[in-house]
Amino acid sequence: MKERRTAGPQDVASGAALTAGANRLGTAGRETAEAAFKAPREAVGTPTSPRFFAIVPAAGQSVRMGRPKLLLPWGTATVIEAVLQAWAAAGVINQVVVVLHRDNRPLHDLCRRAGVMMVIPDHPPPDMKSSVLAGLEHVGRLFVPTGRDSWLLAPADFPQLSAAVIQQLVARRQSLLGASDGDQRILVPRHAGRRGHPVLFPWNTVPRVRSLTTSQGINALLTEAHTLFLDIDTPQIAGEMNTPHDYDQLRREFDGPPRDGP
Repeated sequence: MKERRTAGPQDVASGAALTAGANRLGTAGRETAEAAFKAPREAVGTPTSPRFFAIVPAAGQSVRMGRPKLLLPWGTATVIEAVLQAWAAAGVINQVVVVLHRDNRPLHDLCRRAGVMMVIPDHPPPDMKSSVLAGLEHVGRLFVPTGRDSWLLAPADFPQLSAAVIQQLVARRQSLLGASDGDQRILVPRHAGRRGHPVLFPWNTVPRVRSLTTSQGINALLTEAHTLFLDIDTPQIAGEMNTPHDYDQLRREFDGPPRDGP
């Protein structure tokens, strides 16, 4: 597997300069997000504190959308930029890892400018689970996470990702560490009975991801007894963006009237 990275272990994300929860990027906002990802993080992830890794599976081909959906407009930027800004704005993520298709050069460029870690497999991942595993294996080799560390997962095509929800999940995870079974809990946000994104997994779930069968997705882990649902007071934790109709609906709900893409 060929891996490319634009940020080393010391180049972890910092969201202090960003407005928490913001999901729109202008030129100034984009520059701020880039600076945030490239700034050293001394306050989060010291050698003795838990670390948090965001995995962004972005190697899909947007077949149902009919055009590259991560490059579609969102606010004054693109879908992928809105997602990356949310991870940065949370200010609690030590490293954002984006798994990319080798042929999607425009997406590579946007991720490179954002300063996130890029993983580009030689053989394109056939599904989301494979992309996630590629990201996890890369983090495992480079950072050697422990049982106190966690990884968070949200789709790359989820531009309404909330920095505030990310913060709530991380805070809850930190409060559970040291409890009798707290280090085993998978944390899932929920609004009005509907679960959403992102999901926080303790690092010790990675072997279970590897052992999933071909027919099982990562959601299979959420049926386990150690899943804890957090009721969140925001509807933006859920939604899909697989088709043009999905995109238009999300734009009306979270980002204003739809407009033509590139």
